[in-house]
Amino acid sequence: MGDLKDINLCGQSLRNIHLRNSDIQDSNFDNSYFDKANLSACILAESSFRGASMVGVNFESSVLPHANFKPLEEPDLKRSDLTKANLDGAFLYDAKFDHSFLREATFRDADLKDASFIGADLTGANLDGAKNLSDVQLSEAILCQTTLPDYINVDGNRDCTNSDVEQQNLNICCRETCDTIFSHDPFRNQLFDN
Repeated sequence: MGDLKDINLCGQSLRNIHLRNSDIQDSNFDNSYFDKANLSACILAESSFRGASMVGVNFESSVLPHANFKPLEEPDLKRSDLTKANLDGAFLYDAKFDHSFLREATFRDADLKDASFIGADLTGANLDGAKNLSDVQLSEAILCQTTLPDYINVDGNRDCTNSDVEQQNLNICCRETCDTIFSHDPFRNQLFDN
């Protein structure tokens, strides 16, 4: 979308807004309403979201290092898509990630004090170095190939099944075999996305 650095939208209603691919770093969104907004692939580093309502927000592939979600109220990120989001160093006290997609998200050095991950999918996520995280907070999260801090006594592969691994291997094997078989086939591109 564009460059919106240092913008002040404190207390604004931004429901359903689409700001995909925007540079919005160092901005103030305190007490704003982002419900069902599309903030995918945005740069939101150093931005403040204190007390913002964010139910169902799409942060897929967004960069949010050192973003401040320190609550005036609990940051509500329930049912949000934070796939591949960078939340390194973010202040996420009391954040509610319940039933959110956090696949391959990074939380290095993020403060997760009292954050909730009920039903959250943390497959492939990296929480190494996260602060104030407990085993209890992860008890109802989906963990598979999840990197966890050393002080956590939960298996980061707890929810991986043999069928997940078998399906992944089958996809790789099938893809290699099909690439060989169909390498000169004019309809190959209709079968596979390269």
